[in-house]
Amino acid sequence: VLRSDNLKKKTYIIIIILVVLMLATILVSTKRLNKIKETYTNKELNEKTENVASDIISTDLTYEKFTKIIGENVPNVHIPVGPNSYLRNKPEDKLIKKYNLENYVKEQEELVKKVEKRYLDNLNYEILGTVDNNGESCQTVKITSYYYALYLNDFITLTNNLLDKNLEDIVKSEKTKIEYYKVHVTALKVLDNHLDDYENKENESVEVPVCYVNGKIKSSDEMLGFILSLQGERYSNMDFSKEINIKKSDERLAKYLEEAKQVKIS
Repeated sequence: VLRSDNLKKKTYIIIIILVVLMLATILVSTKRLNKIKETYTNKELNEKTENVASDIISTDLTYEKFTKIIGENVPNVHIPVGPNSYLRNKPEDKLIKKYNLENYVKEQEELVKKVEKRYLDNLNYEILGTVDNNGESCQTVKITSYYYALYLNDFITLTNNLLDKNLEDIVKSEKTKIEYYKVHVTALKVLDNHLDDYENKENESVEVPVCYVNGKIKSSDEMLGFILSLQGERYSNMDFSKEINIKKSDERLAKYLEEAKQVKIS
C-alpha cells in the first residue's frame, strides 16, 4: 500500500511538472505572438521619425510638450525654437514691469526670431535606411543644419563672461537676475552681427542612429541625442577635446567681449 501511495505521489508530481512546462510554453508563445504584433514596417518607423523631428522643431513647441517628447524633465537649453526656447529666457512679468525692461523684451524677441529663422531655414534631414537587430529597429538619419549648437555654446560662454556670477546668486538676488537678463540680451545683440559665421557653408552633414523598441524610441537619452544632432551638436567644430576648436572659441569670445562694450539697447 505504501509503495502504491508513493507511486501516486510521484505521478502527481510528474503531472504538475508537465502542467507547469505546458503553461510556460504557452506564455513564451504568447510573448512571441505579441512581439510579432508589435513589429513595425519601415514606412511606419519613417513616419514616427518624421513626426518626432517635426514636433521638436515646431515654433509652437512648449516646455510641457518638449518634456513629454523626451519622457523626462530636462533644461530648456535643449529647446532651440518656440515660446520656451532657451534664447527667450526672461524674468517674470512683474519684474519686467518693475525694472522697465519692455525695450529689452522687444529687442530680445526680434533678435531670437532671426536666429530661429536661420536654424529652421538651414535644417534638412533624410532617413537613409533601417536595420533590425535583436528586437531593435535602428534608422540612420542624415542631418544637415545650421551650426546652432556652436552658436549656443558661444552665446552661453559670452553671457557668463559678461556677468561672472554663480547660478545660485542669480536665483537668489532679484537685482542679479535683472543684470543677467540684460547681458543675455546684450549677447544676443553681439552675435546678431555674426549670424553668417554660423552658416554651414559646406553643407557638412552627419549620420546619426535613431533606435526603436516596439515602435517607441529606445530611451530618453536616445531621444535627446537625436534632438542635439538636429541642432548640430555632433559636428566636428563642437569637439572641444581638439585644441584648434578651443583656440577658435577663445578668439571669438575675446572679439565678442570687445564688441559688447559698444552695445546699447534702445
